[in-house]
Amino acid sequence: MSRIIDWFRVLNLPCRDMAALISASADQALPPGKRFALRLHLLYCSACRRYKKQLAILSTAVSRLADDSPIGQLSDESRERLKRSLDC
Repeated sequence: MSRIIDWFRVLNLPCRDMAALISASADQALPPGKRFALRLHLLYCSACRRYKKQLAILSTAVSRLADDSPIGQLSDESRERLKRSLDC
């Protein structure tokens, strides 16, 4: 019985919790139960679908910026200076 209650709780998470699962799923694989709950929620929640799509767009933009970054072209001295300034 407690297993059914656990499933019910996971399936009825509010959008705020689902947004956290969407963010987590971008970084790592979710456990099967949470993955199922998220997929089910996305079937009927357009706001969370929109959030997932926006997160994917941001992720793509950031990775493109990182690929085009001039940091790799800096001299060793410049990199060290940047590291020291960021540590402050």
